Amino acid sequence: DEGGRSLLMFLDGVCENKISDVARALKYLRKEASILPVLTAITNRLRPALMISSFNKNLSDDVLKTLGTKNYAAKKAQTSLKNFGSERIKNFMAKAARLSFLEKTGRAESWQGFELIIWELMAKI
Repeated sequence: DEGGRSLLMFLDGVCENKISDVARALKYLRKEASILPVLTAITNRLRPALMISSFNKNLSDDVLKTLGTKNYAAKKAQTSLKNFGSERIKNFMAKAARLSFLEKTGRAESWQGFELIIWELMAKI
């Protein structure tokens, strides 16, 4: 279905730093999806990258195996770390946790807040 394809395009686009894919997917997701499932999906996709970045690089395979990360997710985690670096991944995950809290407590930033943290992650500054 279109929603599933858009979500997958969004998740892969973020990991691969494909701005055009992310923008196209967000255009659809904004109209058709609730923010929390999309926020959950991207944090789940980047969680292995966060964990790898928290340990010695020589242990990355062991960390992924311990987490039970599937090969596809492990490859995307490695790609996102290569594209963004550990500090940007860590900053994004902290901002995502904050955004999730705000969404659940009635102080939502909605899609504007979500897109801001996505573009901050992907920006080359």
